[in-house]
Amino acid sequence: MTSRIHRTRCFALFAALCLIGPGVQAQVTDIGLLPGGTTCSGVAINNSGTAVAHCDDSQGRTLTVRKPLGQAFQTLLTTSQNTCRAVGINTQNTVSANCRNDAGEFVPLRWLANLQRYTLTPIPGLLGLLPDVAATGGAINDSDWIIGTSISPNGQIRPVIWPGGQTAPEMLPLMTALTHGGLDAVTCEPVALDNTTVAFNGPLVAGTCSVSANGTVRSRAVLWRRTGNGGSYAVTVLDALANADSNCSAVAIEDGGGAVAGTCTGTNDEPQAVYWAAGGTAVQSIVPSIPGGSARSTVAAMVGNLVVGSFRTSSGFEHGYAWQAPNLSFADVGVLPGGFNSRAVGILTGAIVPIVVGVSEVGGGASHAFSWGIGQLFDGGTLGGPSSRVTGVGGGRLIGTSHVANGHEHAFIGP
Repeated sequence: MTSRIHRTRCFALFAALCLIGPGVQAQVTDIGLLPGGTTCSGVAINNSGTAVAHCDDSQGRTLTVRKPLGQAFQTLLTTSQNTCRAVGINTQNTVSANCRNDAGEFVPLRWLANLQRYTLTPIPGLLGLLPDVAATGGAINDSDWIIGTSISPNGQIRPVIWPGGQTAPEMLPLMTALTHGGLDAVTCEPVALDNTTVAFNGPLVAGTCSVSANGTVRSRAVLWRRTGNGGSYAVTVLDALANADSNCSAVAIEDGGGAVAGTCTGTNDEPQAVYWAAGGTAVQSIVPSIPGGSARSTVAAMVGNLVVGSFRTSSGFEHGYAWQAPNLSFADVGVLPGGFNSRAVGILTGAIVPIVVGVSEVGGGASHAFSWGIGQLFDGGTLGGPSSRVTGVGGGRLIGTSHVANGHEHAFIGP
């Protein structure tokens, strides 16, 4: 996989990321295939380089595999040899997945590094109420807490969190019209959690709720936080933009701080990347930061106060960006030669400065994975085929999927 370097524009106040310096070629590795298989697609990776991917086998099944760095594949199967769809992996090599049970339905599962598997249950029946009928697992933190949803017998989607070491969930509260200024939650879904977990407390959780206000259903970003040591969760509604018709959704949460990034619709109903500072509910839009750009922008990831995603330029193309939210510093990542559109999807940490990663067009209908830092755009190339893409990051490593020369897709990891 070759790496070409291209200079991109940076804007005021983005000092650390905008320094011009020598680029370093990234070395990426094809993680291989299952015996008799032809394809693998990358899903997630942790800081130690343990990757999770979906690969096919000699029987044509698509299986979820975990691959510690330099070791053999570990296939994630249920006791009945049914397959799983991985969601994420934490620093303990624990995988959050949704696995098919004997009835053919997917159920959430926590798969530990020692190969033990635990099925996570929906909300149980309490005080004469019927138990929920299904559940879906989502993101996992470094203490094995997993967020997700539980579905009631009448079809309501309810937000839950499974504490580390437990299989029964704790329901995250919904807002009500009485307690939240006329906003009544219809459904809620948690989307991100942080690592501020200790024995008596739980992580901060960001999510999106559909709410009904005066007969109109809109979406609102929310934050769930423990009310005290060992207390229950409480929900806070994060402000929308001034537009009365604005809809907002959370995408990412700052680890250990509680700031949230997401999108809200503006007056023209275009999505705008937004940021809610830790400890507050006031919304801050990216729009004033975009030099000559439009209001259309989206969020993909956040580390600290660095937010990345894509925005529509004044020429109408989509470009990746990096935005330091509190002081409105902004940088256009640009595109690789031959391309018109790009998007940032994640942030690599652990180096002197964060590195933005994403995918850019290169011409001829192909796209390449890229990394961006110190004012330079690095072409990640491919594993021999026309296109590649980044699918996940973990600390200073990335995972992605690339075409190879025979047209199949292989998963790769980077340093």
